[in-house]
Amino acid sequence: MHVGGKQQFFNDLDVDAKVGGTYLPTLDRLTYSYDAGLTKKFPATNVGARISRFVGSSGGLAALVSTSDTVSLLLSHQVNAALTATVTANYSSTKSVGVTTVDITSYGFGPTVTYSLTRWATLTASYAYFHQKSEGTVGSDVQRGLATVGVTVTWP
Repeated sequence: MHVGGKQQFFNDLDVDAKVGGTYLPTLDRLTYSYDAGLTKKFPATNVGARISRFVGSSGGLAALVSTSDTVSLLLSHQVNAALTATVTANYSSTKSVGVTTVDITSYGFGPTVTYSLTRWATLTASYAYFHQKSEGTVGSDVQRGLATVGVTVTWP
């Protein structure tokens, strides 16, 4: 169950938040969760931040009930009518509840550039970096970088 709200304090500032809890009958435990974010809008730039915690399955081979805490940041700037530049960053920690089988931390960041070629075609170029480190029963350390270029065509 979650309870939340959203408030627009000014035309340029949005804040939303919700809190809740999940009862885990196998552990006879109540685990809390939350999700809160804000977006500040400037004439050509948006700045946003979000923090959240949810309860779910860790997935993979050691699928256990886990909590995942995440912090995300976003900066988007409209350079001109056709060009938008965006940078995102995030940090996440996932831990199993009741046992120490799953203990994963990860972070990532990346810039994206979007250019409107016409009213029906958009060019996008982006790079994403991801790093994940796993402790506990199975330890691993993974780093990845991915560059993409694409064209989106919209049918009228």
